[in-house]
Amino acid sequence: MDNLPDRKHILGKKLFLVWIYIFLCFGYTVGTDWRHYEDLYNFATDKDLLRRDYEQGFYYLIYLIRHIIPDFWLFLGLVKCLYLYSVIKFIKRFIKGEFLPIGIMLNYNLLFMLIDNPLRFMCGSVILVWSTVYLLDKKYVKFIIVALLGLLFHISLIAPILLSLLVVFRKKMIYRSNVTLSIWYIIACIIGFFPQILNEFSNYFASLFPTIAYKLLNVYVAESNNAIFTIGSLIMFFLFFVLLRYRKAILNNPHGDILYFFALLYMYLFRILLIFPTGFRITLYFGLFFAVCLAIIIKSANFKIKYSLYLLIGLTIFKTIWSSYQYLPYTNSIYHILSSDHLPKSYRSNLNKNAYHKRTGETIKEKSINIPD
Repeated sequence: MDNLPDRKHILGKKLFLVWIYIFLCFGYTVGTDWRHYEDLYNFATDKDLLRRDYEQGFYYLIYLIRHIIPDFWLFLGLVKCLYLYSVIKFIKRFIKGEFLPIGIMLNYNLLFMLIDNPLRFMCGSVILVWSTVYLLDKKYVKFIIVALLGLLFHISLIAPILLSLLVVFRKKMIYRSNVTLSIWYIIACIIGFFPQILNEFSNYFASLFPTIAYKLLNVYVAESNNAIFTIGSLIMFFLFFVLLRYRKAILNNPHGDILYFFALLYMYLFRILLIFPTGFRITLYFGLFFAVCLAIIIKSANFKIKYSLYLLIGLTIFKTIWSSYQYLPYTNSIYHILSSDHLPKSYRSNLNKNAYHKRTGETIKEKSINIPD
């Protein structure tokens, strides 16, 4: 009987974890890219899938799996579960208790990956997350070999893979003074204030590597960028200095040097890539490290800092959900998978867009491309 409360606690955690999988991995009308991937899964011919000359891993996966799992939504949910499972395994390498890091990761990775769901990018990211174990063990050749398999699903993963190798220089960064790290951060912010400079770089890069440039940066950077001054952006500015303040707490953890290095890299990249339409994807892998660092900080901080961080993180999550059409109203696919009775696609496709229009007065236009990036 003495162990009964502990057993109830463990059971409660397991049930809550199951609910997280159900909620995050089986969204139905929410998100964006499922519209295109559903058509690809259901209507693309075998010949069309097998003739792709790039990112072939994804199209071969669709070719094989849809003969085994005819329901696209079951396939999609299972792939999302695999990604979430990989992230939870990632968390457990650094910190005990997965629920706080998962909550923090919502805004820095999980909402985009599991709700917006860029399917090809997510499939490749699963492999990148798996390869982390080799990075932690300093087996860099094995890390490269495994991580590069992700390029078979999305070529843009070459950027986080190459940036990850900067970890060999981590000691040269993480032990710099807070003043030096702050100056570098201010420089990154200044770069973000002058998108025309990055336009020149983007255009030059696009001329050399047009396919990769499109996947990474969408080539064009808006000359006028209001994202610098959003609430979320200002919160990130504040969190950078929180990160500096709690450096020792992070470094005292297993692989704390790697955590802290990638968290800093995430903050620098976030400021620079904020102005690129899809450039933020480069930061998503490093956002996992940043979220774990925030969880460590919350666990070690005093009462005022702890609940201030809860408030700020909660505010960013609320802002992301409320200001986008992808998340509200939330619907779940499990009933429709089990009953094999799916709602008409036209209804599913427009439900969240119509709700967003009623809420904001803005109209969401359908993408003109057939296969999302």
